[in-house]
Amino acid sequence: MTTRIGNMRERIVFQQQSRTVDSMGGAAVTWSTVTTVWASVDETSGNETFPTLQIQPQTTVTFMIRYLSTITQAMRISWNSNYYNIQSIINEGNRDKYQKIVATRGVAV
Repeated sequence: MTTRIGNMRERIVFQQQSRTVDSMGGAAVTWSTVTTVWASVDETSGNETFPTLQIQPQTTVTFMIRYLSTITQAMRISWNSNYYNIQSIINEGNRDKYQKIVATRGVAV
């Protein structure tokens, strides 16, 4: 896949989960921004799953970004008011220039 910098027109936000303990000893999950980058976005597939006998859509999206060594699968991506769970991070051509990130929005089965 040929990557062209000019195709990276979308701003995406990488977020990392953290847990905090409140004064009553309960835990709260929060997401904080790690970095914001330019990306090309390709909605590669969509399907529907049937957990608990309800139709729930799931979309797979491929994000192409410039290489960042700090990105992990434990993070999520925020784009167009939606959140995407990172499924895989591929170092394109093993040259540390670009990363292809496959992520899903919706219910993962």
